[in-house]
Amino acid sequence: GLFVGFVLGVLPWQLRSFSMGGSNQFNVMFRKNYYRPESGTVDFSDMVDRVVANVDRIFSIEIPNILVPILELDGESSSALLCWLLGIIAIATIIYGGIKSRAVGIIAGSYLLFTILILLVWPDYFASYRYLVPVLPMLVLLFFYGIHAFIQGVLQKQLTIRDAKPYYLLLFVFLLFPSLKNLNATAKQNYPIHWAEFFSMARWSKNNVAKGSVICSRKPNLFYLYSGHESVNYRYSEDPDHLLEGLDGHGVDYVVYDQLGFSTTPRCLGKAIKTYPQRFDMVQYVGPEQRRTYFFSYK
Repeated sequence: GLFVGFVLGVLPWQLRSFSMGGSNQFNVMFRKNYYRPESGTVDFSDMVDRVVANVDRIFSIEIPNILVPILELDGESSSALLCWLLGIIAIATIIYGGIKSRAVGIIAGSYLLFTILILLVWPDYFASYRYLVPVLPMLVLLFFYGIHAFIQGVLQKQLTIRDAKPYYLLLFVFLLFPSLKNLNATAKQNYPIHWAEFFSMARWSKNNVAKGSVICSRKPNLFYLYSGHESVNYRYSEDPDHLLEGLDGHGVDYVVYDQLGFSTTPRCLGKAIKTYPQRFDMVQYVGPEQRRTYFFSYK
């Protein structure tokens, strides 16, 4: 009943989004390449290839690394057989923990299941641990509960110990130290120079651009954090007219041409600037000539 109610509640909104061109998430999911709209939508064969790639990465690399970071598995130097062996053990432990745990109800279990199913059809070129963050607490909890339930079952059977205290699980804390040390060192590092210049441009615009201005950049959310100005992205289109139509629709006042390394910047935005240079006036720049981040006013 809960599932049917959810579907009936969400369906009208999804149909509305589809009639208006589709939500951004659906556009990402069903395009062959989100950054190249001209590539079209995925077919059955593309979806199968995507699922196979995601299964291999998520279950044999990402989940084992998340649960036991000291493993540091990767798809290049690590043995595929070892990765899958550890992945199967991890998944089996999580499932066993879910079966034995009373804390995981239908709603929480369904949330975990459907999140994983969505990640299996998500574009594999977006591969990242960040997509597992929403279910990380559940994965970790079920993994350790599965270990405890298994050991307690063995102790009950062999030593008739009815209630083993799970203090031994604290031993796993020591396995986290190396990864936490590396994470701490990374957190103290300076930003890569390209990102530092991008943020520097955002901070400059905070005090040098009129309030209410709309600024277009490749990473609008991050630009907004440092600038405080409304920020939008540009269309990933190699048609300059289509890209400028998007800028006009958002009421863009300024455009940032960065050096963050995304291919859409020179291929889409750069092409539009070269095609219509009269609509872009350079106001400020950061960095040496070979890798400058430019700030244009847009007409």
